[in-house]
Amino acid sequence: MKKIRILSIAAAGVLITASCSKIFDVKPEGVLLIEDALKTPEDFEKVLNSCYDVAANYYNGRIQMLNEVLSDNLSAPINNNDLNEVYLRRVNFFNGTTNGVYREPYRSIFRINFMLENFDMVEMPASRRNTFEAEGRFLRALGHFEIIRLWAQPYGFTADNSHLGIRIQIQNTGTQLQVRSTVKEGYEAILADLWFAKDNLPTTNGNYATKYSAMAALAKVYFQMNKFDSAAYYAGQVISSGQFTLEGIDRFKMGQNTEAIFQTVSTQTASFIDGRSGAFTGNYRSDNNPNPTLRASKEFYLLVNSRPNDTRLSFYELRDEGLPTEFVAVKKFNKDVFSIPVLHLTDMMLIRAESLAELSQNLPEAISLVNQIRERAFGDSSENLPATATALEIRDAARLERRIEMFGEGDRVQDLKRRGARGENIIIRGAPWNCPGMVLQFPASDINQTFVGNPEGGCN
Repeated sequence: MKKIRILSIAAAGVLITASCSKIFDVKPEGVLLIEDALKTPEDFEKVLNSCYDVAANYYNGRIQMLNEVLSDNLSAPINNNDLNEVYLRRVNFFNGTTNGVYREPYRSIFRINFMLENFDMVEMPASRRNTFEAEGRFLRALGHFEIIRLWAQPYGFTADNSHLGIRIQIQNTGTQLQVRSTVKEGYEAILADLWFAKDNLPTTNGNYATKYSAMAALAKVYFQMNKFDSAAYYAGQVISSGQFTLEGIDRFKMGQNTEAIFQTVSTQTASFIDGRSGAFTGNYRSDNNPNPTLRASKEFYLLVNSRPNDTRLSFYELRDEGLPTEFVAVKKFNKDVFSIPVLHLTDMMLIRAESLAELSQNLPEAISLVNQIRERAFGDSSENLPATATALEIRDAARLERRIEMFGEGDRVQDLKRRGARGENIIIRGAPWNCPGMVLQFPASDINQTFVGNPEGGCN
């Protein structure tokens, strides 16, 4: 199992030295400051750890939450005006929640570029440098991927993907005005980083990213691009490695998780609980909060409830049934703290199953992958696909299981956009998948004469 070990704020001295902290308060401008901060390979390791730390900040449920609120999995958020703007597809450049999430990946990317641009400051073995670079580029790819999916129309929105994407920051440019790359250029940069990571990360790497992490990310990116041959290949490499096995239906927990390919690891002691899952618990938790901000949509609840033997139904509860206050409470995140699976085996199995169905290849394997997910959910083979299932039936079954399995993980809206870009007539809560409000607006501080903002005006 490959995990990110996240250190507490109280242990920040272990994560990043005081001299390094000064670097990240302001952009480094003088050679003396850099020389003072980067004296040994261990200093580079501290910078890299700080990049993992920032990634854990936006994977604590915030990036997933913005995706989920745009989808059809949730009802309207309660008592949160910023999230209501997202739900109503009317985000403007003053939205503090979206602006805060937008800046987090770039904070990590800035630190990664700082590290990559200053390797010549210290002598170190080439193998160690390559691993540092591969880990950094893996995190940089994840950061760019999360931003481009939320702040730009999806891959395939235009035939040549020449539509505006995001700022792809592969080097730190100081005060130079930034421009938006095309979506084509953005995905090329993401893939280049992941290819490097795949070729240079080790198969085991303690608590950090590995070759399997990079291959899982490649499968996810290619799947988003509707490139099913590559998605199936990389997902298959992870599955066949034998390094990961399915767990129970609850992937969000403390302790060991044998299906986690890349995750943030939270800690809990008698005197301390870190907040790495805070956005999940703070917005969904329903056992100690009678009025949670985020609730499942009634349509989603009825979908899961249509198969009453599905054990995943235990994650939801219909409250105040028949009353004006009726809502569907989410119990999936009813815990004080838990680790966050960013890349996991369930996702890889469903990516490979649907990709094989789209390609009409290895259908028996695709059926087996879907049936493993269903047998876990139902405890038996009562809902299994038959051996004679067609490619279309397999595809639809994989899509159904994907929606139910990955509720709350920020997957649904991007899957719908992917399918819309491929030509399906996708309507999300009454609006087309490609309307302006389905992408978020950039912060006002980013928009200038060279950086164009997204159209505003919602979807209606």
